[in-house]
Amino acid sequence: MRGATRLTTKGQVVIPKAIRDRLRWRAGTLLDVEAEPDGTVRMRAAALDAIDRGFGFLTEGDPVGDLEAEHRAEIAEDERDEHRRR
Repeated sequence: MRGATRLTTKGQVVIPKAIRDRLRWRAGTLLDVEAEPDGTVRMRAAALDAIDRGFGFLTEGDPVGDLEAEHRAEIAEDERDEHRRR
């Protein structure tokens, strides 16, 4: 499969959608880029370690914010209990 694209002034290249779809490359896919002696450029999806594969797993909500809110609620409840005992 072939496609044409253009290099931007920022050095960016858009990979044609048909190729991205065929390779199942989504936004954020980490790519290895290699220049060959003959001027050919090779790109392939990078092999990911366990940490990289898990990155973005929790994409909805705010887990840290949720924990902080839960902690604040527990502190407030403890303060109310302490006030009731007096």
